[in-house]
Amino acid sequence: MVPGPEQSKFAPAIGFGNGSGNFIAYVANNDSNTLLVIANDGALWAPHTVVNEASKCAPAVATFDGKIWMAFVANNDSNTLLLTSTRDGVHWTREKPPNESSKCSPALAAHFFPPRLYMAFVADNDTNDLLVTSTDDGVTWTRGPAPNESSKCAPALVDSNDPGFPALQMAFVANNDSNDLLITKSIDGGLTWQRQNPPNESSKCTPALGEDWMAFVANNDTNTLLITRTTDRGASWRRSNPPNESSKCAPAGNAAWLVFVANNDTNTLLATLTDDGGSTWKRQPAIEAGNLF
Repeated sequence: MVPGPEQSKFAPAIGFGNGSGNFIAYVANNDSNTLLVIANDGALWAPHTVVNEASKCAPAVATFDGKIWMAFVANNDSNTLLLTSTRDGVHWTREKPPNESSKCSPALAAHFFPPRLYMAFVADNDTNDLLVTSTDDGVTWTRGPAPNESSKCAPALVDSNDPGFPALQMAFVANNDSNDLLITKSIDGGLTWQRQNPPNESSKCTPALGEDWMAFVANNDTNTLLITRTTDRGASWRRSNPPNESSKCAPAGNAAWLVFVANNDTNTLLATLTDDGGSTWKRQPAIEAGNLF
């Protein structure tokens, strides 16, 4: 691949490694559909790592059991959900898959106490039902009760990991022409799910989800990146200052840092950062080996 700013065919995924810094997982912007990872040490971006796997859509990542896990859809007509993991961010090992298939990207979230890794995905059939499977050892996966929801595209998943307010939250796009953003929550480890107050927003693709925020692409031709936040655990939502960016597919990020694909033919990976709680945003240097984070 030609050196330069990183490019992604589909939406990126971001996560945090076992040490300092963070990483971005994405699909190469060519016909190989190779999975790539670029990481930083909190200061500089390192050269990207080739994962030696390929996927037909965006990956999902989470840190669990001392390893970074990546879930993805096989790069063939089977749509099989596959897993690979690493302890050092460089050497990846294929893990036992959950014996599931999905028509689009999965979502991953890790619960810490007790340890459990959750995967949400869209059924590989015409129902578009949202399904959830999980594991406590990374080997044996168990399909849990379905949330009784369906989604037009990939879900987003986050675990609060708050002992006082345990919650597994899933955001998704309504499986109809409205493209409404919806949220369902489980407070018992995925045994039951309950629809939450929606943020009164719509999007043409998967949102990025945190405990108290959601970033998404506007449901119109502008592809503008928008952000909504909650201060009362999802009882109400309010649009916050957007980063003045647009993206051709779903963003990824956390409350202070968003990564997205440029809304043009380059498919360049871009990042914007806020250090004042979202009041202002600043475009970061290109995501490229040797550049400052």
